[in-house]
Amino acid sequence: MVDLFSRLDGLSIRLNEASDNLSQTITQVETKLRELRLGVSAWVVLENDPPCDGNGNEQDSAASHLGYAKLNGTWQLVISEGFEALKYFPLKQAPRETRLKAITLFPVLLEEIAKQAEAALREVGKAKQIADPLIEHISEKQK
Repeated sequence: MVDLFSRLDGLSIRLNEASDNLSQTITQVETKLRELRLGVSAWVVLENDPPCDGNGNEQDSAASHLGYAKLNGTWQLVISEGFEALKYFPLKQAPRETRLKAITLFPVLLEEIAKQAEAALREVGKAKQIADPLIEHISEKQK
């Protein structure tokens, strides 16, 4: 039994070190995204398994999503869960298993962020086409 505790002790140290590295990766990606100041949200499906009741019967479908969004005033990597009442929480606060799944989807999320940024850029361009003549008209009136 002492050998088993010794083995668990070693596993605990290695697992916690690996989890810390995982958290650092999440922080680095999140920091880089924040530095880019894109100001766009994007979401991808993390898990779409229907939950089961205690008897193994499927209940209403609930999904989990990984996103990059503004939560509590800060742009961050976020998990959304639920069906009718969605709850949102920072990825860094998610269980290890969820963080592992999320990291595998980082390339997909980054692509979705790029698509949302491109869409936002197109919208800004359209707004500029409307605004420019107005600004020109206002400038002429002030002369």
